[in-house]
Amino acid sequence: MSRASATPQTVRVAPPLDGTPPLFAACGIALAVVAHTKTKTWASFADQWRVQGDRVLKGLVLTDEDRVLMSQYSWAVARCGISPKSTPMRCERCGRVCFSSSSSAAKCFLTDGCEGRMVAATKASIVRCEDEGKDSP
Repeated sequence: MSRASATPQTVRVAPPLDGTPPLFAACGIALAVVAHTKTKTWASFADQWRVQGDRVLKGLVLTDEDRVLMSQYSWAVARCGISPKSTPMRCERCGRVCFSSSSSAAKCFLTDGCEGRMVAATKASIVRCEDEGKDSP
């Protein structure tokens, strides 16, 4: 009885929604990579990538644009994680950014007197490469 080797399905990160701040897009990609590779934190992923190279991606294709965006915000990407949770949050009014283990805070706590709402970056979606463009006209 022969055992077929499991070939990972080719997948990619879905493009961010229009209007997504580049910092959030970069961190969303990083969180998707961490979740897909089951490495929990960007630091763990980076350690495995140094040893395994792109094999650690397990079929996840990162575009040049994905890599450039994460490189431009490497200071933020390095802080991303699923467990323990670490994601950027930004005030919609004053624009200040922090990293938090929470995904929500009702009111800005970064600037005295600011009444803005805090919004957290979210993990980007992973899509099968062959599914791309099916919803496009």
